Amino acid sequence: MWYLFVVAFFLIELNLTAQRNYYLAANGNDKADGKIPQSAWKTLARLATVHLKPKDSLFFKRGDTFPGAL
Repeated sequence: MWYLFVVAFFLIELNLTAQRNYYLAANGNDKADGKIPQSAWKTLARLATVHLKPKDSLFFKRGDTFPGAL
């Protein structure tokens, strides 16, 4: 039975280390999930609430401005 725990742990770990993409656009919505361009976040403050990992990518809509700091 312990092997199920080990297998579950590795499956979860693999999922947590997968690359994630996040999108920001001036016309976005901070209540959206930010995972696709059509549900982009609006502010850097919303981005600051996410724990980014080394393989994660951030995409900012070209031509938009985002006041604040990362």
